[in-house]
Amino acid sequence: MKNLFQNIIEGNICQGLEVFEINNVRYYAFLKVIRKKEELTICNEEVFTDLDKLVTMVDNKRPLALVFNTSKVLKKKISEEALINLEQYVALAFPNLDLENFYFQFLDSTDFKVVCISKKKEVYNLLNELQEKGIVPSKIALGISEMSNTLPYLDFPIPGSSFTVTKDGNEALSINNRSHIENSYIDMNGLRLSNTSLLSFSSILGALNHAQPSNLLDVNQPLENGFKNKRFFNLGIQIGLSSLLLILLLNFVLFSHYRSKSITTEGTMAPEQRASMIQGILRRVDAKKNKLQALLGSSHTRTTYYLDRIGESLPKSILLDLLAYQPLVRPVRPDKPIGTETDHIMVSGQTNNKEEFTIWTDRLEKMDWVKTVEIKSFEFDTKNSDRFTLKIDIHEAGQ
Repeated sequence: MKNLFQNIIEGNICQGLEVFEINNVRYYAFLKVIRKKEELTICNEEVFTDLDKLVTMVDNKRPLALVFNTSKVLKKKISEEALINLEQYVALAFPNLDLENFYFQFLDSTDFKVVCISKKKEVYNLLNELQEKGIVPSKIALGISEMSNTLPYLDFPIPGSSFTVTKDGNEALSINNRSHIENSYIDMNGLRLSNTSLLSFSSILGALNHAQPSNLLDVNQPLENGFKNKRFFNLGIQIGLSSLLLILLLNFVLFSHYRSKSITTEGTMAPEQRASMIQGILRRVDAKKNKLQALLGSSHTRTTYYLDRIGESLPKSILLDLLAYQPLVRPVRPDKPIGTETDHIMVSGQTNNKEEFTIWTDRLEKMDWVKTVEIKSFEFDTKNSDRFTLKIDIHEAGQ
């Protein structure tokens, strides 16, 4: 069920982007892959020096794994000492470093270990530069740290976008920077991959499997939640419109069925009985039509308005997994009327920031179309998040 939910939210197309530099020239290596039956197939690989040209290739409806690998990211190979935590590895590679001002990520493999660091200011500068162009990643990684996901499938020497990883006769590994961009290909278990796509592909694998050790959680979690919330609302609107079209079709089929039935029985029934039956059928059809028109009107006006307002107010620390407008009073049963809880919206999800959650619920309650916001539940979920359920009581139509 978890994998099914992930496929629905993230889709079957993944994107990767590495930002690297050679001789003070910035390059953008873009990669798009298709995921099908646990296999990844290369769909598109391109390298740009113009950010405006890159914008036309990126689809913000799909997840984008960003790798920051410019000269602003420092990389250092360290010894394989058995240390307690990641901060000790960072201190070993870069002594006297103020970790409050830096983001770091760790490449951990059986062959070698590398610490990649960058100033937090540089990470946010890159994110702001991309977001100003409309490119919003779903995660970010530093340097070559994501290669942990692909090293088991690679042979030395390993050519990258702006670097080469080599191994000498003494089994010592080294990372060498390139003096110019080169185009070569890597064979990875039958998958032919450009060297400029290596880190992007590694980061996509990391997003699908697990994250490398780092202190990037306060950046990546809002990015991931923001992407999932946006895709959740887009899918919700599409599913809602499709459901309305299906209801319209069912209504037409029912009307045609009753109409045909009334015509076939006209020859065997008395005129008074025929008139009474037809009137009863028409009353039922009219009632269904009125309910459908009310739902349709609500969907195109009020419901869409409510969904948009809730979506715009969401902080990035909150991830929704349910939003039901006029939820069912009871489960749907054959031959039983469908009952809905009129003028109510049920919202559930998870949050990793109680303070932002409180501010968000207060903001909802102050909206002019909201009567009350009731917190039905707020429970511990994981070490870093809590689950919640809200019941939003809205003003009746026309008020």
